[in-house]
Amino acid sequence: SYTFRSDVSGLTSKPALTWTSDGVLMNVDNNSRIYTAPNVTGSGNIKSEFTYTVRNLQITRNASAAITIDDIFLSSPIDGVTVENGSTTQFNVSVAGAYNKAIDSIAVEGQTDGAVIENAPAGSGFMYAFKAPTYTGQFTSDAELYIKAVSSANKSKFGLFKVKVKRPR
Repeated sequence: SYTFRSDVSGLTSKPALTWTSDGVLMNVDNNSRIYTAPNVTGSGNIKSEFTYTVRNLQITRNASAAITIDDIFLSSPIDGVTVENGSTTQFNVSVAGAYNKAIDSIAVEGQTDGAVIENAPAGSGFMYAFKAPTYTGQFTSDAELYIKAVSSANKSKFGLFKVKVKRPR
């Protein structure tokens, strides 16, 4: 969300402004609005307009702004990491391109082999803890698991992070 302000000068009276936008506008005062972009990538717009009369001539003036709306992107340093068999790894997830940086949901996607995602301990500086499964026996390769985090700003936007778990050879 961003605050836009439009000021009228050079007139003896201050006319009321009419505001339009492709997003959501929240009223601050006659001259300001808080703009929240729609959940689509591309461009947005906001416009303020006023009309005044000079000697029976109606004159309209406006100001507008074009806004670039970035796509929502989720990232995490856990993506591509190899962890030890049965270990716990703490990590964060970052959301870019959205005012709302919250995560709606996070889980191990697909085959879990018993891996779980939990909230990290308070005060650790991390959001989540990945608890890797404990594999027993002999394997020829490491396990590949995926963590899926979904954005609260737009639930169709998510990050899929690959984590390898070392298995006994």
